Amino acid sequence: GEASSSLISSSISIDAEAGAQAIDAINGSGIVLLSIPPSPEFEESLDSFRNDKELQEAFKRSHREPEIVEDFDFKSIGSSYFAQLNYDAGMALGLAACSAEPEYPTGEQLRAALVDVEFQGASGFVTFDNATGTRGVFGVQYSVYNIQAVDPDEEGRVTFRGKRSAVVDFRANEVVDSTAPFLYAGGTTNQPASLPELDEDMNLIPPTMRLLGISLCGILMAMELFCMCWTWQYRGRATVRCAQPVFLFMVSIGAFLISSAIIPMSLQEPYAQPTLNFGCIALPWLLSIGFTTAYAALFSKLWRINTIHKASAEFRRITFRARDALFPFSVLFTCNVIILAAWTSLAPLRWKRTEGQSTDRFGRVDVTYGFCRSEDWQLEGIFLWLLVFVNFVSLVVALYQSYLARDLPAEFNECKHVFHSMASLLEASILGLPILWVSSESPSTSYVVRCLIVSIVCCSIIFPVFIPQFTINESVRREKSKRRRPINLEEIQK
Repeated sequence: GEASSSLISSSISIDAEAGAQAIDAINGSGIVLLSIPPSPEFEESLDSFRNDKELQEAFKRSHREPEIVEDFDFKSIGSSYFAQLNYDAGMALGLAACSAEPEYPTGEQLRAALVDVEFQGASGFVTFDNATGTRGVFGVQYSVYNIQAVDPDEEGRVTFRGKRSAVVDFRANEVVDSTAPFLYAGGTTNQPASLPELDEDMNLIPPTMRLLGISLCGILMAMELFCMCWTWQYRGRATVRCAQPVFLFMVSIGAFLISSAIIPMSLQEPYAQPTLNFGCIALPWLLSIGFTTAYAALFSKLWRINTIHKASAEFRRITFRARDALFPFSVLFTCNVIILAAWTSLAPLRWKRTEGQSTDRFGRVDVTYGFCRSEDWQLEGIFLWLLVFVNFVSLVVALYQSYLARDLPAEFNECKHVFHSMASLLEASILGLPILWVSSESPSTSYVVRCLIVSIVCCSIIFPVFIPQFTINESVRREKSKRRRPINLEEIQK
């Protein structure tokens, strides 16, 4: 361009103090320009045309508007690489027109024929890019000019001059002529890195937060394992039999699966892509199946109690087996598995990293975010909302069963604890989801909020169900120990 030519043919100067950054950027840079060597064959043909009067007259007669070239002085035709380029352009159009179909092609038809033209022209080997239709860059030679700063003059201005360093033929992949070494900034010939290493902010969860999250997961899982062991240890006691050990196991297992979801939440780089993808797929499975196992057990328990109480109020005798109580669990579990299986097969979640809005001074994106996302985001949204709908409806129905059991005798006060458990979960969902949405742009904050929501959900499941059991069991143990205490005769005499 004109700016590049000014640096080569003449010089420019910049104030050393005001333009310090511009001087650092320009000094040691390079400019690539066309370098088309003279063509002896083209020069010979052009010289022959200048001296051939008959050929010149034939040219004038063949011109569509001969009056334009009537007084043209053919002696003034100069030889330059522009003339060589113009000659090759005319030849390329002529060859394209001859090969195009039909005889009088349209513009699109001429272009289609032009991209197939190849020949050795006056300026080099002529080819065309199929995508853009422009001339191929590898058919000509290029000169590389090295821009160097001269020491400031008396006025404090730095002058730049361009010096040809080499002539490069990209088609032959070789340096045709090397006239001077290329000097980079600082006066060295050592080629610097194209750009400094990108300082990318991947928004990873800090190791301390991940350690706290995994520790919290370990505490929750240990608590739930303790509840399972306790249920097994005291499964023969009347209070535990009344609470149904199978349901206590299901509640503990469901809470265990929900708390284990913190593990895939903690996965991020530098874990391998297959590991991250597996974590993305495992997360909805753990949360959904865990919720189904825990709250379907609570729902089945309430349903059994309400069914028995209603039959007793009507003076009817019914047989309510454990497998009958597990029917709601089977239905809810099947619905969740079908939705999750369809989601995993049709729109599986994958770990992806997306670019943020921030860029460095070279225009490179330096902020990225990692998250789980499906290729088909519409299907992903459908499956997600189906899961939310199915489980939310089950929670509402379970709360309704708790409401029906509100007037049961004191012997059935366990229903009150189950109601507290479900109400706590509903409250955690209503309050936690908006907070999670607000914090979604900060991976660290979002991770902490998700871990806290999982902890609240697990505690809402375990505490209302097992703490009353622990309390009753301890009261029974103390009562038995009092009965076994030996009688003190002196106390009786007094």
